[in-house]
Amino acid sequence: MDGTGLLFEPLLESLAGKCEISVVTHSRANTFPELVEEVESQLPDDRRISLVAESFSGPVAVEIMARQKLDIGASVLCATFCTSPFLQLVRLAVYLPEFLFNIQVIRKAVINSLASENYIDASVKRKVYEIMESEDPKLVKKRLSILRSIDVTERARNVLVPILYLRASRDRIVSCQLGQRLVDNLPCAEVAEVSGPHMLLQAEPDVCSELILEHVTTQTTTKGVGTH
Repeated sequence: MDGTGLLFEPLLESLAGKCEISVVTHSRANTFPELVEEVESQLPDDRRISLVAESFSGPVAVEIMARQKLDIGASVLCATFCTSPFLQLVRLAVYLPEFLFNIQVIRKAVINSLASENYIDASVKRKVYEIMESEDPKLVKKRLSILRSIDVTERARNVLVPILYLRASRDRIVSCQLGQRLVDNLPCAEVAEVSGPHMLLQAEPDVCSELILEHVTTQTTTKGVGTH
């Protein structure tokens, strides 16, 4: 959700030398359609690619694949959703003063929810803290506002490529039911459950990279894996 792509470092290290990888970032968008446009504009249109999208980026990837403008092959969605996992909270966030998004105790509670406390590597958790501390409260509030409007339930039915959904067994953010709602609306999807927290790609990069590579190479011949 931070948009920097820095949290993909553990996965990138695990995938290094095994495929061509590009990390797509986002920062300018004020609405979900703008966010989709910003991300899509950074994707290559001269070759087949696969998308790997985690959490907040999942609906963005779904919308891009549903448009069918680019040559996208088998792709991976991780710990993500078709509608916001905390809709009441994001509705309330619009009316909260910005300084509340900079209170350390709140940020720490959020990180513990994402990482299931001590389940994730300490170095990765430090990286999360560093990113959150550098985040502008205005940006955090804006992203929560975008999250409020997301609903790609119907658009998911237009995603025709094979999808692997990585479900985190200890996810405190996206419930099994919410993740399954997305899977049920994808015409060609399979689920792999991996033991770990919501930040699954950070907690279990080696396990996830093996599943990702197996999926994109067996389902279709790809030249690159795009993560965002």
